[in-house]
Amino acid sequence: MSDNRDAIVDAIVARMRQIRVTNGYLTDAGQHVFRWRSADLSPAECPAIDVRDPDRRPLGLYNSVVRDWELAIECCAFASSGADTDGALNRIVGDILKAVLDGDRTWGGLAIRTTFDNDKKGLDQRDVKVGVAVVRFLIQYRKQ
Repeated sequence: MSDNRDAIVDAIVARMRQIRVTNGYLTDAGQHVFRWRSADLSPAECPAIDVRDPDRRPLGLYNSVVRDWELAIECCAFASSGADTDGALNRIVGDILKAVLDGDRTWGGLAIRTTFDNDKKGLDQRDVKVGVAVVRFLIQYRKQ
């Protein structure tokens, strides 16, 4: 039985890369999209989005095999710190919500459904401060 987890995350990364002003979004955060980035971002790389899949939990058992899962996805939005950090983060969060909730929530048939869980904001990184917001979605999918 194959697991769709990586394919779902790949589809989310591809969708985040579509976030461009030329595509009707408020920001160009799609120019800098990462998957589990471990290095600090420079202000020149902002706005940016880092897609992470930190946890999942089983939803059902069929024939003693876990088949249905709920996958947590965190889209971390980064904005340069400054006078409008809060406004910049709000625009990126709005773009992420638009990309996910206005698009195909089954990610091309890989998932059953996607729901918005929450978002939160703060500052991140040790040396160069940037604003960060984390937008969390829950994706239900069936192991095929």
